Amino acid sequence: MPFTLDPPFPKSRNDTVRSKDTNDIVGEVIRLDGAKVDRAGDTLSGPLTISGTLGVGGPAEQRRVQVGGDVAGIGLDESNGSPDAGYIRFGDNSGWKLHLGRSREVSGAELNVDTTGVLATLQDNGNLGLGALAPRSRLQVKSLTALDEGATAAGAWANIGSNAFYDGDWHRVDETKAAVNLHMNGEGAGAEFRFLRIEADGSNLRNVAQIGSNGLALFEGGLDISGPTPNRWKLNAPTNSTGGDSALGVLCEVNSQEGGAIGAEFTANVSGNANAFGSISIASASGSGQKIGVYGGAGGGSGPTWAGYFNGNVNVAGTLSKGGGGFLIDHVLDPENKVLRHNFVESPEHLCAYRGKAWLGDHGRATVELPDYFPALTDEQNATVHLTPVGEEPSAVSYRWNDEYSALTVFGAPHAEVAYLVLAARDDPVIHQLDRPVEEEKGGEFERGRLLYPEAFGHPAERGAAFAMAESFAAARASSAES
Repeated sequence: MPFTLDPPFPKSRNDTVRSKDTNDIVGEVIRLDGAKVDRAGDTLSGPLTISGTLGVGGPAEQRRVQVGGDVAGIGLDESNGSPDAGYIRFGDNSGWKLHLGRSREVSGAELNVDTTGVLATLQDNGNLGLGALAPRSRLQVKSLTALDEGATAAGAWANIGSNAFYDGDWHRVDETKAAVNLHMNGEGAGAEFRFLRIEADGSNLRNVAQIGSNGLALFEGGLDISGPTPNRWKLNAPTNSTGGDSALGVLCEVNSQEGGAIGAEFTANVSGNANAFGSISIASASGSGQKIGVYGGAGGGSGPTWAGYFNGNVNVAGTLSKGGGGFLIDHVLDPENKVLRHNFVESPEHLCAYRGKAWLGDHGRATVELPDYFPALTDEQNATVHLTPVGEEPSAVSYRWNDEYSALTVFGAPHAEVAYLVLAARDDPVIHQLDRPVEEEKGGEFERGRLLYPEAFGHPAERGAAFAMAESFAAARASSAES
């Protein structure tokens, strides 16, 4: 307490100083020397040792140094033994935050108060924010970058995201913005790295990609090279487009100067009894455009040119349209040096031909049995039979069908040999489904003004249907690139 001398005070020259005044002055000096830290505005020079606790703005009952009281303050404790170096204590896991910040924003400015100038924030739940006042993940950098970790059965998962983090459930730092995240888990069952996306409205939370020991998958980007999960396709490239944009699946373009070039190779091997498909190609459309499952083209140079080459049997479950055709084999008389080519027989009808020879008996007749399916397969009532007598002597021959059109009787000279040829148009359900008109106006499947074989009629290749198809391919690629 302040010291005041007894009256008269202050003393004047030659006033008497009593022993009590002297004793009181000496006692005050002793008191100030023992309690000098209680003197407001005093300056302490030299070391200061406090053997007990120190409280600033509150009691230090449990902490070595306590600034403020209870959980609202900050407490300091020394180490409790190696390897701990000491503790800073604050809060009680009910939302307290420890901020680290600047004193001033610029030199000479007013002192910052409250959360102004905060550089880092540590929450009492362990979340740390760098440049963030209220970090929501284990580590949040500035406004949206977030990192987190959680325990698994044998390790831990970790993730880093832009506005997205996982703490057992998926969250966003800012619920009004879209979010992406990389989630890493060594126990991911073959999908150790997952890339997540959440739309701005919180919808469509999904993995857009994953990388792991079971494969690589880019679900919406169009690549899926995977093992047992998410499916068994090693390459899966679904593509979708809206409006007038083109949807392109896979582009493989290779170039070579001297060596060979293979755009793609597909091989399927089955050791058991299951089917093996080297390649499956399907095209479908709901509109009037062309649907082409496989388009092949070849050109350039002077060597052999094949738009398609099949080393094996070919089955066409539909109609086969061609400009020409036939068989091409090694020449039967000189197979090492020549080939032999015969052309197909063409007809506006879908003809079936049956031929053979008949021997006329003593009564000058013979029965020719046709296959049992002949009446069901053909327009049997309009079938024609061509008979040719065999031998030097000309003779008349004729025929007559039985009632079922399953056999015919040939008439002629006794013991004569007669060659026969039966021609009948198909009349079965399949041909009715696949039949096409013999003459057809262009404008539907075939563009009017375009030629299938322009060079044959003296026109440049640009007038051809194949050229137009190539142009449509280029336009589709350009449309997809722009979108």
